[in-house]
Amino acid sequence: MHSTFQRSPKATYAYLKQVYFLKLLFILAVLSVFTIVWLYFEWPMYGVYFMIGIAVIVVLYCFIHPMLIYHFYHYCVTTHVIEIKKNWWFNKHDVIKIERIQYVERKTGLLMRRHRLSRLICFTAGHNIAFPVLFEEEVQYIESHCLEQIKGGDSDV
Repeated sequence: MHSTFQRSPKATYAYLKQVYFLKLLFILAVLSVFTIVWLYFEWPMYGVYFMIGIAVIVVLYCFIHPMLIYHFYHYCVTTHVIEIKKNWWFNKHDVIKIERIQYVERKTGLLMRRHRLSRLICFTAGHNIAFPVLFEEEVQYIESHCLEQIKGGDSDV
């Protein structure tokens, strides 16, 4: 297992850029429909300016957010502990003992399958911990490691 914090693979950054580009297209389509309706009814122009401002904010968000997710989201899996670190504006550090995990869920979408990526979510009684988007092989390895540790001990009963 890893003893240092790992980052997602480069394919994750390409996947995130594609997902956020699709979100951008959808939001801009909705904003353009609102703008056309606004202009059709000849309402005051401040509404159009407001929608242009929203469009600029959405464009900046969709270009910056994937980069922030990729660069500031790390994970570490040791023999007994899983750690997830999110360090951008606020530092968030989640730590879970593997023996506390109740079940593990693997998520894969259409674009994720194209890039051979998956996301792993580990659930405990109190909360859950989500890994960054990783290669399928790495997710399967972490999942099997967690399940082996779960089968190995019943110490919290």
